[in-house]
Amino acid sequence: IHKLCKELSKICSRFNFVDELHANLESMRQDAKTIQNTNLRKNAESEIARLEKLANDLSSNARQYASTSFNSDTNDSDTYNSNSYNSNTYDSNANDFNASNYEKSKPKKI
Repeated sequence: IHKLCKELSKICSRFNFVDELHANLESMRQDAKTIQNTNLRKNAESEIARLEKLANDLSSNARQYASTSFNSDTNDSDTYNSNSYNSNTYDSNANDFNASNYEKSKPKKI
């Protein structure tokens, strides 16, 4: 994930993935507070915490990148595992968090 984010920042120099992720995380936190099922709310909060760690890792890597020269052979150890997220974990029909529906309902930025 870290490598792909670095590639994305090279391609889209005006797009700040970390800032966008932080903005979405705040919205996700607010949505998670509305989940009535305790287990699902805890699952949502756990996933949000993982994404927040990813954002913080990417942010600290960006600061390191800016202050030192980049070594492409560096092997970043990703603590966030994209396979750990299962969109079926949350059921929007039960008034619970569903990331795929959340993404569809967000206003698009132009």
